[in-house]
Amino acid sequence: MKFSTRTVVVATVVIVMAVFVAIGVMQTQKQAATPAPVVYDPMTPTNQHPADLSQQSIIVAVDTEYESAIEPVAVGNLPQQIVGVPLTETLVGQDALKAINMIHGTNIKVLDGLVARYRLGQQSIDLWFTTSASVDEATELLTLMLEKMQNHSVYSTPIPMPIRKRIYYQTVSANDINFFFQRGRQVVWVTLNIADEQMMPAMQAVVGI
Repeated sequence: MKFSTRTVVVATVVIVMAVFVAIGVMQTQKQAATPAPVVYDPMTPTNQHPADLSQQSIIVAVDTEYESAIEPVAVGNLPQQIVGVPLTETLVGQDALKAINMIHGTNIKVLDGLVARYRLGQQSIDLWFTTSASVDEATELLTLMLEKMQNHSVYSTPIPMPIRKRIYYQTVSANDINFFFQRGRQVVWVTLNIADEQMMPAMQAVVGI
């Protein structure tokens, strides 16, 4: 899989974000009563080539009690703009599920879906939400996604980034930065095709929804 120069630059922005994440995690761990789940840390020095990450088992660690209290994102909860890029289209219900299933190439087992598209000129941000019947079923879907993305022909092997009580997974495609995570009964996929300097604030805005 070959990446463009812009993708390499954008990936560097994500790594910088991971540095700030690592600092936040260390501060959180000092205050937490229980230790955070052990996951692969992309900032830990290693002798492995990045391509070797495809051979690593990616741990899925979900705080079920925490996620059980989270209400699903609905259309009314969506921000009207992210880093100045306005919300221009939403798909809900069967329309959203049809678009989601088309991306997956199969009908996935979920109750509901939501797609939000942000556009401004050549800039685009896409948010994809699937809603499962339970937190555990959402975790099963997340786990399946991670398994299928090992050695993927389009996306790089996901890199887990722990932020507070969640793990966010970042992956790079030819022209975009993508990250995905579990939010309560939802699994959220985010695709960013925006200016490099907007990557970090856009990620922070999505995490804060």
